[in-house]
Amino acid sequence: MTNLTFPRSASQLLAQPYRSLSESKWRASVVIADESDVMLLGILALIDKSSAVKIIGTTATFSQLILFLSSRKPMIVIVGNHFSDEKSLNQIIMRVKAASLRSRIIMLGTIISGNLIRELFSIGLSAYLYRGDNLSECLPDAIQVVQQNRPFVSPTVSTEMLINLQSPLFASMMDQEALEILRRLTQGETVDSIALQLNITSRRVYWIREKLRNRFGVLTNEHLISRALAEGFGNNSE
Repeated sequence: MTNLTFPRSASQLLAQPYRSLSESKWRASVVIADESDVMLLGILALIDKSSAVKIIGTTATFSQLILFLSSRKPMIVIVGNHFSDEKSLNQIIMRVKAASLRSRIIMLGTIISGNLIRELFSIGLSAYLYRGDNLSECLPDAIQVVQQNRPFVSPTVSTEMLINLQSPLFASMMDQEALEILRRLTQGETVDSIALQLNITSRRVYWIREKLRNRFGVLTNEHLISRALAEGFGNNSE
């Protein structure tokens, strides 16, 4: 089998939608997806030092990741928290799980909201690493832990989640329907439009919106959207 080498420049990396790398006898298959060429190269450098994994592909766009997952089912998907073609964090997680149900998802992100990260774990996330933490230490640990089907968070995220445990909102978890309605509300959709798109009644959307206001501790719809965006829900742009 021909061995493929890593690209020497960022332009070479981004010029390819995705690429398959040489197979080996390593244990865990990994695919990496991130819009940042610097981050991609950094992750490649970190993982290349490990004898516990094999990198089977990389991609710089979310659509190409989903295409890749239609034919390859890696044990681990390492993914960024923002793509030009998919900016919603919960959609990133749900679409990856839909494309490759058994894959463990490790997200590298810039958001540290304890509420949001708990929600992401509830819909299929396996590990969340804050990009400001020491990824050279956290990423190898995360890869090892998720292979044991256990959750993992980096130190900064762990601190935020412990703080979040003390919040009166801790017990209020959102299901996928509530997350989708919240996402659409943050994008400016009306109640009637959401009901039509989700094939539910407007009355149910109003009811869930009221539950969301209680969950975020706000009185108005405007404050709900503002609070949700501030905490990283909805159509994230960071």
